[in-house]
Amino acid sequence: MVKGAVLLAVVVICGGVSSCAGDPPPRPSVESFCDGACQGAARCGSSYQACYSGCVSDPGNASLGSTRPEAAEVVGDCLTTLDCQTIFNGPYDACWAKARAQTAPSDHLVAFCAPYSTNAFECGYWFSVEDCQTKLNIWTDKFLDRLAACTQMASCADTDACLEATFGSN
Repeated sequence: MVKGAVLLAVVVICGGVSSCAGDPPPRPSVESFCDGACQGAARCGSSYQACYSGCVSDPGNASLGSTRPEAAEVVGDCLTTLDCQTIFNGPYDACWAKARAQTAPSDHLVAFCAPYSTNAFECGYWFSVEDCQTKLNIWTDKFLDRLAACTQMASCADTDACLEATFGSN
């Protein structure tokens, strides 16, 4: 009976947590994005395979590596439903907004937001902790660490330039 209860507890915990042994790693963000975009493109008459090959190898999509996989899944799913005009010409803002709305903030983001918001305030901007958690929740921990490094600059002008360069590179 005890062995059964322990096994059940492990199954329940591993079912709710994605880091248990044996769980596949999340699909890379660029693959989720391109799969969704190319499913939409195929529905609109384009070749899925040609679209997908071009999409995943496009240097312009390299910045998707800074997007959390779970956010990219939401975007990819959303892209499959867009009309043909939007699929081929964008913008994809509605899908990114959907990802922000449906992606829970990571623990890393929660810890990041208070000091980040304080730095923004000290540099003359209003960016609340709540805004931080809902607007930056699509970014990976590594990207957030790059943003945090920007807040360590000697001046607000240097911080602004660093943030602009960091967001501009994505």
